[in-house]
Amino acid sequence: MNKNYLLILIPCTLLFACSSPKDEFIDGCTSEGAPKSICSCTYEKLEAEFGQEYLERVNNFQEPISEMFLQTMVRAGRQCMR
Repeated sequence: MNKNYLLILIPCTLLFACSSPKDEFIDGCTSEGAPKSICSCTYEKLEAEFGQEYLERVNNFQEPISEMFLQTMVRAGRQCMR
Protein backbone atom coordinates (compact mmCIF):
# COMPACT_ATOMS: atom_id res chain seq x y z
CA MET A 1 0.00 0.00 0.00
CA ASN A 2 1.28 3.39 -0.97
CA LYS A 3 1.54 5.88 1.88
CA ASN A 4 1.39 8.74 -0.63
CA TYR A 5 -2.38 8.38 -0.43
CA LEU A 6 -2.24 10.07 2.96
CA LEU A 7 -0.86 13.18 1.30
CA ILE A 8 -3.77 13.08 -1.12
CA LEU A 9 -6.39 13.08 1.63
CA ILE A 10 -5.49 16.48 3.07
CA PRO A 11 -6.13 18.51 -0.11
CA CYS A 12 -9.31 16.52 -0.66
CA THR A 13 -10.92 18.26 2.28
CA LEU A 14 -10.52 21.52 0.41
CA LEU A 15 -12.49 20.17 -2.56
CA PHE A 16 -15.78 19.81 -0.65
CA ALA A 17 -18.43 21.90 -2.41
CA CYS A 18 -21.99 21.89 -3.75
CA SER A 19 -22.98 18.22 -3.50
CA SER A 20 -22.97 15.93 -0.50
CA PRO A 21 -19.88 15.98 1.68
CA LYS A 22 -19.32 12.26 1.09
CA ASP A 23 -19.56 12.53 -2.70
CA GLU A 24 -17.28 15.55 -2.77
CA PHE A 25 -14.71 13.97 -0.49
CA ILE A 26 -14.62 10.73 -2.46
CA ASP A 27 -14.52 12.54 -5.82
CA GLY A 28 -11.67 14.76 -4.70
CA CYS A 29 -9.79 11.91 -3.11
CA THR A 30 -10.07 9.59 -6.12
CA SER A 31 -9.23 12.38 -8.56
CA GLU A 32 -5.87 12.61 -6.79
CA GLY A 33 -5.24 8.90 -7.40
CA ALA A 34 -6.37 7.17 -4.21
CA PRO A 35 -8.53 4.05 -4.56
CA LYS A 36 -12.23 4.63 -3.96
CA SER A 37 -12.25 2.00 -1.21
CA ILE A 38 -9.67 3.95 0.83
CA CYS A 39 -11.44 7.26 0.22
CA SER A 40 -14.83 5.85 1.22
CA CYS A 41 -13.42 4.13 4.31
CA THR A 42 -11.68 7.33 5.38
CA TYR A 43 -14.86 9.36 4.98
CA GLU A 44 -16.86 6.82 7.00
CA LYS A 45 -14.34 7.06 9.84
CA LEU A 46 -14.47 10.87 9.73
CA GLU A 47 -18.25 10.81 9.82
CA ALA A 48 -18.19 8.43 12.80
CA GLU A 49 -15.77 10.73 14.64
CA PHE A 50 -17.20 14.15 13.76
CA GLY A 51 -20.77 13.50 12.62
CA GLN A 52 -22.59 14.27 9.43
CA GLU A 53 -23.59 17.78 10.52
CA TYR A 54 -19.96 18.84 11.09
CA LEU A 55 -18.93 17.46 7.70
CA GLU A 56 -21.83 19.30 6.06
CA ARG A 57 -20.69 22.57 7.68
CA VAL A 58 -17.14 21.97 6.43
CA ASN A 59 -18.56 21.15 3.01
CA ASN A 60 -20.47 24.45 2.97
CA PHE A 61 -17.48 26.46 4.25
CA GLN A 62 -19.35 27.22 7.47
CA GLU A 63 -16.75 25.49 9.64
CA PRO A 64 -12.98 25.83 9.43
CA ILE A 65 -10.97 22.63 9.05
CA SER A 66 -9.35 22.08 12.43
CA GLU A 67 -5.96 20.58 13.15
CA MET A 68 -7.74 17.78 15.02
CA PHE A 69 -9.81 17.04 11.91
CA LEU A 70 -6.68 16.83 9.74
CA GLN A 71 -4.94 14.56 12.24
CA THR A 72 -7.99 12.32 12.44
CA MET A 73 -8.17 12.17 8.64
CA VAL A 74 -4.54 11.05 8.38
CA ARG A 75 -5.06 8.44 11.10
CA ALA A 76 -8.24 7.20 9.39
CA GLY A 77 -6.46 7.00 6.04
CA ARG A 78 -3.71 4.90 7.56
CA GLN A 79 -6.23 2.55 9.11
CA CYS A 80 -8.07 2.21 5.82
CA MET A 81 -4.90 1.29 3.95
CA ARG A 82 -4.37 -1.83 6.06
